Amino acid sequence: MTRQDKPITLGMVLKGFPRVSETFISNEIQLLEEQGFRIHIFSMRQPRENFSNASVKRIEAGVTYLPEYLLKGLPTLLNHNLRLFFSMPLRYLRCVSLLLSRFSQAPKKHTWLKHFLQAGYLVHLVRTDPGTPDISHIHAHFAHTPAPWQCTRRGCTASTSVSRPTPRTYTPRNPAPW
Repeated sequence: MTRQDKPITLGMVLKGFPRVSETFISNEIQLLEEQGFRIHIFSMRQPRENFSNASVKRIEAGVTYLPEYLLKGLPTLLNHNLRLFFSMPLRYLRCVSLLLSRFSQAPKKHTWLKHFLQAGYLVHLVRTDPGTPDISHIHAHFAHTPAPWQCTRRGCTASTSVSRPTPRTYTPRNPAPW
């Protein structure tokens, strides 16, 4: 079976899966599956709890856990990012430029770097790994670090979307900082 013959799948990038505190995401995935969508989850980290919600048990989606720790996962992350760079050097360098342009404002620089390398790892998997489902769209749920996920959009052959964290509600007692 060639890559073109595989069923089309929606890729969902999540900070962690499963997470007990995010039942709405597991319910959303379950509902999409019930409507006939094929889902594949890319989790940025391993589960932190040793139990999950009932809706998680009903999810059929496959899960790929991205290398979670920067130092421990560095050889794998660098390998995939270097291979991605050699396959699309100009796009990759534009992503590095974007990362560097925003890096000075990053509150946790090691986290931004890890997310950038995870994004490159993900793009390389989706583009080249025959064991990865044919992803037609990637949705990043609550992308806290925007630059890496913008690079994911530029590097993927799939369409992409991002949902951002809900902003705080500002009131006269709690005014916006700007």
